[in-house]
Amino acid sequence: MVLQRLTEIFEKGKRGRMEVIGEILLMCQEPIQKTRLMYKCNLSFGQVDRHLDFLLSKNFVTSFNADDRCFYILTDKGVGFIQKYLDLRDLLSSHDDDGQSRMENQSKSSHCEAFLCSAAP
Repeated sequence: MVLQRLTEIFEKGKRGRMEVIGEILLMCQEPIQKTRLMYKCNLSFGQVDRHLDFLLSKNFVTSFNADDRCFYILTDKGVGFIQKYLDLRDLLSSHDDDGQSRMENQSKSSHCEAFLCSAAP
């Protein structure tokens, strides 16, 4: 029952907080400015601000200044979150009722996983 509800939430057209946070963290694998993050993740300035405040408070991202500009980058804790998020997303997609195979769903996340693997030290 719970797994079915979670699957329904992830399959809706709107992104939930978890998807937005996962997307922001994926974009922060390399230094990125807030405005660029806003456009890449298709969020308003206020939304990016709120999510970044949360991610900074949880130590998933850190900020630094370079050339009088503020950049955000993923921390080790953020990398751990992305790995767990992708695992959960894969687990939920393996229980699709619409006839799609696990293999088809894994190809959707291959781009995100490629980012993650290339960022590993």
